[in-house]
Amino acid sequence: MQTPAERARKDAFREWLSATTSSDPPGYGRRFSSYEVRILEEAFVVGWNARDKFVEESR
Repeated sequence: MQTPAERARKDAFREWLSATTSSDPPGYGRRFSSYEVRILEEAFVVGWNARDKFVEESR
């Protein structure tokens, strides 16, 4: 079971990934392999956690 924070992060990653691929020129049709998606998601999680830590420390 995912926590609300995990679900929000996952949704944000999907939205970011969708926006990344939809901005490609017509006909380019970028497709990521499942391996590439895992790498991108890991990087996204690191950034997400760093943002959360920064927000906590700023309070």
